[in-house]
Amino acid sequence: EKGDKKEAEAEEKPKMVAFSKLFFLADGLDKLMIFIGCLASLGHGVMMPLFTIFFGDLLDGFAPGVVGDLTACEDPDASITFENITVTCAEFGDLVASRVTESVTDASLKILYLACASFVLSYFQVAFFTISAQRQALRIRHAYFRALVRQEMGFYDREGSGGLSTRITSDIP
Repeated sequence: EKGDKKEAEAEEKPKMVAFSKLFFLADGLDKLMIFIGCLASLGHGVMMPLFTIFFGDLLDGFAPGVVGDLTACEDPDASITFENITVTCAEFGDLVASRVTESVTDASLKILYLACASFVLSYFQVAFFTISAQRQALRIRHAYFRALVRQEMGFYDREGSGGLSTRITSDIP
């Protein structure tokens, strides 16, 4: 009895398929779309580390490096060195504000360009994978239907007609 159960379980396990056989119904265009989808996927995956770097640049833009003693700015005519430029304390505020604005604007534009590239890459990733999957699923349905049509009449007596049509649409996504 135990031997029968083990044999039944062994028969129920799905047969493993080699990786090379997974795309046996994919034609050259499908393989090209899968390849482009993989490249787009890699590009889309690179976006998050790049975003982190550009966001760091954005935050750095809010804290420009100042060399010198800022307590000297109590006197408006005193000079201070900022990014290898010596300015008076009266000009210092305007210079820092313009540098911060310039730095933040540059970093914000980089993040905007990154977001646009991420959108395009994610679109191509999903579109190419989906189109290729639908094309292959259609070929599987056609092959399944051809196999059903070639069956002997006794096969249809054992299977319900509604069950066969349901299996064509539900078993193959």
